[in-house]
Amino acid sequence: MQQHLVVLALCVASVAHAETKPKHEKLDVSEAIGKVDVRRDETGKYYVMPKDYGENGDLAGKWTFYGDGRTMYLQRVSSFSTEGGAVFVGAWSPRVRGVPHAFLEKKPDGTTTLICRMVERKYQRQPLTLVSDADATKLLKTATFEPPYWERRVYFFGRGEGSTYYLVDMLRDEYGGQGFRLFVGPKGRMKQLAINDFATDTGGSAVLTKTGELAIASGETGAVWKQGKKTIALTRLDPVPNAYLIYRELGVYGRLGTFCEDQ
Repeated sequence: MQQHLVVLALCVASVAHAETKPKHEKLDVSEAIGKVDVRRDETGKYYVMPKDYGENGDLAGKWTFYGDGRTMYLQRVSSFSTEGGAVFVGAWSPRVRGVPHAFLEKKPDGTTTLICRMVERKYQRQPLTLVSDADATKLLKTATFEPPYWERRVYFFGRGEGSTYYLVDMLRDEYGGQGFRLFVGPKGRMKQLAINDFATDTGGSAVLTKTGELAIASGETGAVWKQGKKTIALTRLDPVPNAYLIYRELGVYGRLGTFCEDQ
């Protein structure tokens, strides 16, 4: 009887910590045929963008996709602007350097470039080649169009003794939130720790693992890592200016499905 109880407990724990990717409907882009351009970069990746963005750029968030031509992912458009007849579309891409977002720049003559970084105050532009209307229509009819691939956001990021980082992420609100994960360690060698319990209230959050407990105070105040009788004060780090560190250098995340992810 006791053995059966142990097996049951292990099964429950396994289910509680299993990573389940939210399911969603594929996107129907049939109405975009003839209304979007398809471009390709030097590596063979494809970019879908509207021919006409509308009066306020409303179509930027609806028809801006990136992918390998077989699977295309909608981009999270974060900005839209025009200057001297040129159009700039900014999209969330945490692996850019020196710029707040990845940018698609379309000049009045139709020339389009991808901007992933700035060096010495100069944009580094990568040319995108326009494919034929026939090839664009074929891609729109045969490729699978998906919502944004990356479905998580950073809940907490901090640094403890030396170069040890602490990262908690979770599912974005549109995917139900929750789904918390904890990673601990130095850059390139961070390990995921199984979460035994998670509590959050007006006083802050507590992440309990077999190894120790991460206590996060509410607001922008501090956090501590408790391991046995040892307590380590953590420096809380803003995820936004540390995006490149989090999404590239920590080595926690692989594919993001965004512009510039391979830069």
